[in-house]
Amino acid sequence: MIVNKMRQEKKVNKSAVKNACQMLMSLGIDNRSVYAEDFEIPFLQQSAEFYRLESQKLLAENSASVYIRKVAARINEEAERAVHYLDKSTEERIVRVLEDELITKHIKTIVEMENSGVYHMLKFNKCDDLATMYKLFERVPNGHLTIADCMSSYLREQGRTLVTENTDDGKNAITYVQSLLDLKDTFDHFLKNAFNEDKTFKKRINSDFEYFINLNQRSPEYLSLFIDEKLKKGAKDLGDQEVEIVLDKAMMLFRYLEEKDVFERYYKQHLAKRLLLNKSASDDAEKNMISRLKTECGCQFTCKLEGMFKDISVSNTTAEDFRLYVSQKRINLNGIDLTVRVLTTGFWPTQTTNNQCNLPATVREAYQCFHRFYLNKHSGRQLTLQPSLGSADLTAVFYGKPKEDDGDGESRPTTTTMIKERKHTLQVSTYQMVILMLFNTKESWSFEEIHQETDIIEKDLQRALLPLSLGKNNQRIILKEPKTKEIQSNDKFSINDSFTSKLFRVKINPITAKIESDPERQETRNKVDDDRKHVIDAAIVRIMKTRKAMPHTQLITEVTHQLKARFMPSPVFIKKRIESLIERDYLSRSIDDRTSFDVIVVTLAFAICWLPIHILELMKCANSSILYALIRSYPKVLYSIRAFTHALAYFNSCLNPYLYALLNRNFCCDLIDIIPTRFVRHCRMRTLETNTSNPKEKYLSPTTIPNETLLKQELHIHEVADDEIDYNEKAKLKTVDVSCQIELREM
Repeated sequence: MIVNKMRQEKKVNKSAVKNACQMLMSLGIDNRSVYAEDFEIPFLQQSAEFYRLESQKLLAENSASVYIRKVAARINEEAERAVHYLDKSTEERIVRVLEDELITKHIKTIVEMENSGVYHMLKFNKCDDLATMYKLFERVPNGHLTIADCMSSYLREQGRTLVTENTDDGKNAITYVQSLLDLKDTFDHFLKNAFNEDKTFKKRINSDFEYFINLNQRSPEYLSLFIDEKLKKGAKDLGDQEVEIVLDKAMMLFRYLEEKDVFERYYKQHLAKRLLLNKSASDDAEKNMISRLKTECGCQFTCKLEGMFKDISVSNTTAEDFRLYVSQKRINLNGIDLTVRVLTTGFWPTQTTNNQCNLPATVREAYQCFHRFYLNKHSGRQLTLQPSLGSADLTAVFYGKPKEDDGDGESRPTTTTMIKERKHTLQVSTYQMVILMLFNTKESWSFEEIHQETDIIEKDLQRALLPLSLGKNNQRIILKEPKTKEIQSNDKFSINDSFTSKLFRVKINPITAKIESDPERQETRNKVDDDRKHVIDAAIVRIMKTRKAMPHTQLITEVTHQLKARFMPSPVFIKKRIESLIERDYLSRSIDDRTSFDVIVVTLAFAICWLPIHILELMKCANSSILYALIRSYPKVLYSIRAFTHALAYFNSCLNPYLYALLNRNFCCDLIDIIPTRFVRHCRMRTLETNTSNPKEKYLSPTTIPNETLLKQELHIHEVADDEIDYNEKAKLKTVDVSCQIELREM
């Protein structure tokens, strides 16, 4: 009663409580039995009842944040009271009672409390309340796991909402990634300031981000677009340090991607545009980004990206040498300053479709001059022109009366009587350069005429004409008739001689979507799947050369483990690649273990069926008197046993022929083969390890391996790393289905 009054902050004689406890402690043989039986046990029971009612009252009257603060205060008060007035050992027991009554029994209610629970705290950034709850729940078993479950549920809900929102253009793609980074920053803040860097919470956050980022198949593309935006020239309000910080954060999201090879393909496309169009803000920033990717995924992931930088560096040197060559030979290039980027086919995302284009005569002559120069310097190489990746600066002179914008979006002729020629430098693509130079010979061209003259694919031709004829007013170099919003085959085009711009250098922005359309994305997906086939093939061959023999399921597990850092292959996909290698004679099925299994089963059945009758016959031969004595004593039992053993043996004799025919096995031969095969196999493996001087025990030479050259070509064309497979030491590999053994054998 006195303690309850103290809990209710009423005035009591505190010294009386202390004296009573000391008196009880002094009684009894062991100085504690009386205290425990007469005071402590009833005290703890009454305290549990008091705080049971107290917890119900506090939950009904307070929010979760207020409740946890009052509970924390109650525990501190009770512990202090126990130290001052009760025995020291009682402190731990009374605190445990409070933790059980105030926290453990209501933990789900507190966490899920509407408008004040963990969801509410996370939503409104109540970091202090979360920290208080975390410290309080640490007192009880698995208390922090309850908070972690609730936090994980909230994070997944927020993440799913974010990644499933409409992101149909490049601008939304940038916002998409930025929203993910903001969400990550928010939960990193909670992790540091509320959850004390708890590893459980950290793992949950990482797992949740990995879950919902991979719900959106376009996440790799969007992340590459985001990085592309930050590395381009003209990144707004970002210095070098800020860019590095943003890229570090982007790498955190990259770690969550399962399809890192898809990201690599998009990143390679965006990097190629930055390098070829000279849009990179900083070479150091580009190389730092590649260094991050290399640290994360290894050198194989970035070898092509590094090769692209090497090509640009070599191309710059080649361009300088070509200019020096032209100067020394006094070659007339008709005023063309030609710069050619020589790209390695395996490194760059060059198009495999038809890229034909009829260059203007002056440009073609300049290119042929470079072609001769390059092949003289590098004999044996082949140059293939890629006009879709090129750009040009054209000097254009306009003589017509300029037009001005009257504010309603329409251009009107000016009233100036004096007409001055206007000179501009137009920054265009190679296709646009070819189109514009046609108008030096003829004022008006139809779409069909342009198509026939330039030999550009219709789709690419329309894409090149769109910004020239239907772009912004300050970019409309060409007039189109009729004035529709689409380009048709019967349209007519002419130069806009009244074109004017405040800028001397006019950049004609191509009308291309930043993100891929559904057909383009499907095409990219098909290319990725093709690349994956060869990567999986190389992994299977590499594993089999190392392991020699292994079960089918274990091979699938090993391949998945090796490739999961790059992408997550499905077991079905891996199985198809194993079947493909079998069909092409790189692997074959091993039947030894299945044969062994069948023989063992049949042998055991034979032994079980014939062993009883043989035991009876042995007993009869060894000591017939004992057997006859047993028959006289237990005639029914012994005759029943004898009949059963004979029936079992005859049943096996009748079954075996059908079993042999059904399984198509000659078990006599198989049984003879099994035991020596087992010994030979182990001896051979030891010989391979210790006695490699015997040429018969070495691997086959490349000339005796079927299709070895084809395998090398298939894997090498798709840039499989050289260390993945040693073609000079390729042996005959064998594999089986799920129930069999995969084995490497010497031929």
